Amino acid sequence: MNHKIIPVSSLEVDEALDILKKELSNLDFNPNLAFIIFTTKYYGKHKNILNFLKPRFKFDTISFFADAFGTREGIFTNGFLVLLLKADFKIFKTGRGNLESELTKIADSIREFDMALAIYPALYFPSKLGLIAGFLRDRYYWWRFSKCKDEKCKKKVLKSAS
Repeated sequence: MNHKIIPVSSLEVDEALDILKKELSNLDFNPNLAFIIFTTKYYGKHKNILNFLKPRFKFDTISFFADAFGTREGIFTNGFLVLLLKADFKIFKTGRGNLESELTKIADSIREFDMALAIYPALYFPSKLGLIAGFLRDRYYWWRFSKCKDEKCKKKVLKSAS
């Protein structure tokens, strides 16, 4: 499996684009998968990077936010990292639903593979109203959980909350 790691620790978009152009011009293989890890400090600026990469990456790309990324040089909380791979892979997506049933679907699909990487958002809110509803739901189930006196009650609340 060929790979190339391009770390960019600059918050300046123009400087980051210059680094990407230089690194991509030195690429000695044709990748078919990319992971782009943006630090949370790059939120908003990430669209410029994705717009730059979109016409250049005619293959599957997975991007997400993290608090930091690490390289041999250290841990960075600014910027982003691009991991380019030439690999034999398959991407499985699931719909919305109960986390346990969604993960069961994925587990059934990946039995034939030697390794798996699962990316599942801890929280996802499609709108501000969804955020408020999620917060209120969380508070309601926390209240119910805290009122339980035994393990059976707690399991029942957790099952209905998930």
